[in-house]
Amino acid sequence: MWYRLAVLTLVLALPPSAHAQWDVEATAFTRVGVQDNVFKSPDQLLQNQSMLGTDSLVRRDAIYQHGGDIEVERALGARHEVAVEYDAALQHYTTFSSQNEREHDLALRYAHDAPGPLTLQLEVDRRWNRSVGTSVLGDELTRLFSYRHWEMNPQLEWGLSEMASLTLDYRRRWRTYDTQAGLAPLSYNDHRLQLISWLRFREADRPQWVFLQASVREKQYRDYQARDLDGQQDPSHPTNTLRYASLRAKYNMDVSDTFSWGIGTKLRRRVDAFKGYYNYQYARLDGEIEWDVRPSTTVKLEAKWRHYRYDEKSAATPEEPLRYNYVDGALHLTHRLRPYLHLVGRVSTDRRISNVGDVSRRTRRSYAVHTVTTGLRIDVERLYRQMR
Repeated sequence: MWYRLAVLTLVLALPPSAHAQWDVEATAFTRVGVQDNVFKSPDQLLQNQSMLGTDSLVRRDAIYQHGGDIEVERALGARHEVAVEYDAALQHYTTFSSQNEREHDLALRYAHDAPGPLTLQLEVDRRWNRSVGTSVLGDELTRLFSYRHWEMNPQLEWGLSEMASLTLDYRRRWRTYDTQAGLAPLSYNDHRLQLISWLRFREADRPQWVFLQASVREKQYRDYQARDLDGQQDPSHPTNTLRYASLRAKYNMDVSDTFSWGIGTKLRRRVDAFKGYYNYQYARLDGEIEWDVRPSTTVKLEAKWRHYRYDEKSAATPEEPLRYNYVDGALHLTHRLRPYLHLVGRVSTDRRISNVGDVSRRTRRSYAVHTVTTGLRIDVERLYRQMR
């Protein structure tokens, strides 16, 4: 609750002259939901059996979410712009006893519209996250799991034409985890370089766009030891270093002013620099449909399939590599109650089908998660203007 009050107080405290000089956007939200987690063996999940065997587990959570964000921008002359953005969120699960997650994110951004087709942008981000609760997949084990990180993100955009642009994006991150004894030391540094292109065009009076992205990334753990091909760690091993290469493509079409659809794909390869224990190949297909049923009501449907295939990490037997197939779907509903107030709802199902059936290897087994959430989203700046 205090997150929403802080955002509202900050916006309302700005004098009218500040609102005229700065572009202010602020929102707050509150949501409540119910989540069912069902962990089954692969055969049970594939056959969608309602009967649960002795090796299955059901966990039901009630979820409460509160948060808000505020973004303040100001133009400094014709070619310079500065912005500050702050986000805060609280998520509470009722798993077993309790589980809470808090996150704060503060970002500073500077943009320069250089003469010609170039735009330069630099963003510095500071994030804090703290999670207290049970361990994953149903084991009743209290834990403290938190992190904080710095992120620096310079970006260069080149406008090739009114319809096409090319962006070179570099991201450097330093993340430090504070975990209690017995949990893995996951602190890391990483850097990522991306090349992004946009192409926007119209055909038969229908706006369309194509998005292409190619990226490389290296993630260096500071204390976490690498594993050999048997999955074993040893003090003589170096700290773990993972390298990624990925390609992403997406296409979208606005069929009308009220209906649009899109489809996308992604390929990624991860390589373990030590022995290859963490190597995997990843493929993804996704699609979405968005429909403004009424001027005040929007419905959005999303579907996604993902496939992971590990080179060395084993499933039930060392001869069989670990494989995951994820099938996710979600239905979103947004209804405008007032110019500043929206009712939001979401129904989703997420399934992982694994080729691991061993009861003792629960973190690699199949599961299904079904979630229903509903809540309110408030446009605080619009509310402020209406109150004046």
